[in-house]
Amino acid sequence: MRSAVLGGLLLLLLAPRAALAQDASVGDPSEPAAPGEVTEAVPPPPDVLPSAPSAADPARAARLEAWLDVRASDDQRDAILAGVSGFVGGAVGIGGGVWIWTDQLFGLTDFGRPMIGSLLVALGALELGLGIVAFAAPPVSAQRLARWRLAIEGGLGAEELASFEGELRADADAARQGRWITMAGGAGLALAGAGVATLAGTLEGLSELDRLYGGVVGGAYGLFGLLLFATSFIESPTETAWSQYSLGQGPRASAISIRPIVGAGSLGLAGTF
Repeated sequence: MRSAVLGGLLLLLLAPRAALAQDASVGDPSEPAAPGEVTEAVPPPPDVLPSAPSAADPARAARLEAWLDVRASDDQRDAILAGVSGFVGGAVGIGGGVWIWTDQLFGLTDFGRPMIGSLLVALGALELGLGIVAFAAPPVSAQRLARWRLAIEGGLGAEELASFEGELRADADAARQGRWITMAGGAGLALAGAGVATLAGTLEGLSELDRLYGGVVGGAYGLFGLLLFATSFIESPTETAWSQYSLGQGPRASAISIRPIVGAGSLGLAGTF
């Protein structure tokens, strides 16, 4: 019994050494063979060639190009309207603000003139700057359409198609987030307008005209805030483009759409008929 146990332990101790000796006897295949030893020839690894990029789906590419073209056309039209609105609003704001600030218009007191004049000048300057930017800088969608056409000329691949699809979806996500921001800003502006109108009606030392103009300014702020809040519930054209494209739909030539154009101190509507 004891001899059997000792024999088993001896085999367990000698087995790893025997395996190491067997591995060492194999040797490194990169070393030269001994004289008279026959070695097996190892074939060289096959050449790994880079796979050619897969071509884009023609139907998806045509549908995406149609949406990119619609988005670029709409944004360029909106940029022109925003530029004209900016120049008109800037001229009215700056000119009217300076006039009110420097002239005893309608009997305004020394409190009312600087308040209303500075407000109009600030809004006018902001509108003018936005108008210049609208005319000078091409819309992002127009730049994307130009890059798309260059990609088409170079042979559009599936990866490039997916990249442009990702840009369209990112624009839709940003537009949806922007509507939430517009909703919050509109609510805050409406509350601010109500506060200005309340202060104009309750502060002491104001003339009747000061109270009147304070109420007008507060009411304008409140109305503008309510319009912003209301238009934030309208789905933007960018969101519509992505949602319809993802459903496999293309733009409709006879579609009628009305969308808000929001600027600093101005709010307008643009439509496609």
